[in-house]
Amino acid sequence: MDLAHLYEQIKYHLFFLINRTILHTPTIQLLPENQLTKYPIAYDLAHSVLVFIESHLGLNISSAEFGYLVLYVEMELEDQKDNASQKFKIAIVGQVGSSVVKFIRRQLAEIFQDDIMVRIFDNESQLNQDYGRYLLIFSDQPILYYDETTPVVRVSAAFRANELRGKLQVSLVEKAISSSLCQFDVWKFSHDTDYLTAVTEMIDTRTSEQYLDKEFKERWLDREHRGISVFEKGIAIPHVVNNGGRHEILLQIGVYDQPVRYQDRTVQLIFLIGTPDNLDQGLSQVLTQIYDLVFLISNNCNIYNRLIDYDVTANLSQIAEGI
Repeated sequence: MDLAHLYEQIKYHLFFLINRTILHTPTIQLLPENQLTKYPIAYDLAHSVLVFIESHLGLNISSAEFGYLVLYVEMELEDQKDNASQKFKIAIVGQVGSSVVKFIRRQLAEIFQDDIMVRIFDNESQLNQDYGRYLLIFSDQPILYYDETTPVVRVSAAFRANELRGKLQVSLVEKAISSSLCQFDVWKFSHDTDYLTAVTEMIDTRTSEQYLDKEFKERWLDREHRGISVFEKGIAIPHVVNNGGRHEILLQIGVYDQPVRYQDRTVQLIFLIGTPDNLDQGLSQVLTQIYDLVFLISNNCNIYNRLIDYDVTANLSQIAEGI
């Protein structure tokens, strides 16, 4: 994330934001706060900026101004994301007509903004001899592929855009896990364990295993005191920076057997995210993919339920099977 460029893009907005606040100039509420949580990274950055301004200038900045700042930051992050895009490799296997191949290319281009490479193979044998690393494989019949983390889907899936997008988002995070860019695990909790205890257990275990630094829990508790990390549909996203020096993102998922209450909300899925302090372009993209996956889960009841019934002995791609 280019923070210097981000500052250049929003500094004049901040100037007028402070000016309007001092002069008590009203601002139209653009979006309610629960809609702004769809942009978690921009939400956190904007929140940190406003806390700093309020504490140093003694101001009380309105929720409407906060909403505008979130959207300004999100627009800049989207621009940076577009500039840092990479090529994704997709395989098509079997006797697939040129018109269908063209349609698949178009569908994928709409999702990845043309950042794709498509390779076509006549049969399963040709594919396995290639030893490529593919994000997704389309096939006109069931096949076996040496890399079990790569989803193999029927060609017909390309004609169902939402299904295709869901499988791709799961596959992106699965690839990050297999490439050691994401440290992933799933824990099961009984509803007798409260939310704070569950997160504490996950953090303490990961700290003892040296995946998290010793002050991680303290930073998380401070964050919980400043603002709740539980969002809609029973999803909690406790997340802070990890100063452990590891070049990977921690994604630890806690799954309750039934929802539990925390303050005035319910929790059934916990996504504990530890973001390394040495975040580079590659890890930034993985972090975005993880957040995309979290919000895919929150909006897809089939994937949500598959995660609740997660088999801890299998890989992540199981949650996208059958959608």
